[in-house]
Amino acid sequence: MLGVINDLSYTGFTPKIAIYVLLDTMVRVPELVDLKRENVDLKAGTIKLDSARTKTQTSRYLPLSPKTVRMQKEYIEESAIFANEYEILTYEGEKMTISTIRENIRIIGQFAGIKTNV
Repeated sequence: MLGVINDLSYTGFTPKIAIYVLLDTMVRVPELVDLKRENVDLKAGTIKLDSARTKTQTSRYLPLSPKTVRMQKEYIEESAIFANEYEILTYEGEKMTISTIRENIRIIGQFAGIKTNV
């Protein structure tokens, strides 16, 4: 599924980052869209979910794979011009919505030939 993503453009790279973080951490999509840049520690290779932003109301640190950390570094550099506190942003620099993440994953699944709901 990841092979069909055109990550040469910002609009392709952003969903790819989102999918990698989802796969690495198993966070819920609402937790992902609420993730702030201050809670991404690339040196430690972790993200922190604040208790106020999780379903279980507990803070936790989650590891990222080395590949995701490398991609996150590139993504943070690319999206720094937007000066937005949130990690996953639209091409206009706004916080990505839950429905947009889910729709992106659905469309990528279709391109990959996945016939069931994603």
